[in-house]
Amino acid sequence: MKKFRMSLIFILSFITILNAQNRKIRSVDKSILSIPDSLTTSTKAIAGYINSNYRTEENKLRAVFIWITENIQYDIENMYTYNQDLANSIDKTLKTRKGVCQNYTGLFQDIASKVGVKSYVVFGYTKDYAQVNYNPHSWCVAQIDSSWYMFDPTWGAGSTADSKFIKKLNDGCYKMLPKKSIKTHMPFDPLWQFLDYPITNNEFCQDCKNSTIEKTFFNYRDSLELFDSQDCIDRLIAEKKRTEGNKINSYLIYIRTQQLERDIQSYYTKHVSEKYDLSNNSFKDGIYLLNCFIDYRNDRFLPDKGDAYLKQMLANIEDKFKLSKEYLDSIEKPKPNTLLSMKYLYKSIESAMVNVAEQKDFLDKVLKTKKQYRKSLFYDKM
Repeated sequence: MKKFRMSLIFILSFITILNAQNRKIRSVDKSILSIPDSLTTSTKAIAGYINSNYRTEENKLRAVFIWITENIQYDIENMYTYNQDLANSIDKTLKTRKGVCQNYTGLFQDIASKVGVKSYVVFGYTKDYAQVNYNPHSWCVAQIDSSWYMFDPTWGAGSTADSKFIKKLNDGCYKMLPKKSIKTHMPFDPLWQFLDYPITNNEFCQDCKNSTIEKTFFNYRDSLELFDSQDCIDRLIAEKKRTEGNKINSYLIYIRTQQLERDIQSYYTKHVSEKYDLSNNSFKDGIYLLNCFIDYRNDRFLPDKGDAYLKQMLANIEDKFKLSKEYLDSIEKPKPNTLLSMKYLYKSIESAMVNVAEQKDFLDKVLKTKKQYRKSLFYDKM
């Protein structure tokens, strides 16, 4: 009898807590759906409203999830389109109130970031009713009080059937725990499983509940810390390595690794081009300033602007050539034609620095000579 009473007390306490949580959720839902239309034309305005009305990270994310799932319709006609221009994609989604998964997740991540919650968009594929869907999908992950959860605003907004979108809130796609989300959502990059022992693509597709494969511990927490500190290119390289290491068992995953490789090469191409242009422009600035100095020297440093001015002129010239060389030195993996241009620019910088050294020698001689005797120095050949 005593055990029965204890069980009953526990059940009643649990129900009380659950009801309190439900009341809090209903309160958040009701409040965010009361947002004035004038504040829904930009993610900045939506985030401002959320920050003004909610304090906790959980309530803020709930508001983001509910507003998106309630207001954005799934765009059946463009379900297979892909737009990498995130900024324009978000603006268009807010204007049309329609979108596909990348629009839902881009919107969610952008607002989440603006309300101060760490969030990322994750790419992968899904499984529903034990049926694997080999079309790419995206969802979001966000951190609440140091724990990570999954949010799929696309699935959360409703479902499709017979080429029609059936709007219905699916709360099961809100704040999913990693062990739950991995049953239906498979990230290309195992980092986003948030599991100490990530499952492989084969295990996900074959629904291997009790795999006999010996697994290696994956410290995703340390990997996330590293991810936060990495720049764009290092993230891409690491993601490609992790994605390939989790077994490529479908054309979809192969395509993903190829896209990552293209992104890496595109980054390097852009990086090389930008660095070379910066180097070349700095070199041109140096040449211009050097010619100005030589012209001033030909005019016997008249009108006289003082010795400090002469020193600064040469220092600025030298800085420009040094900066030009630093930009060249920072270029990684240049293509053959770029490498040829770089070699020519290196030689040009070296030649210019020889000229700068000659000008410095002459200036040293001038500065060591009393002003009334400097005039005779300019009869020397330059």
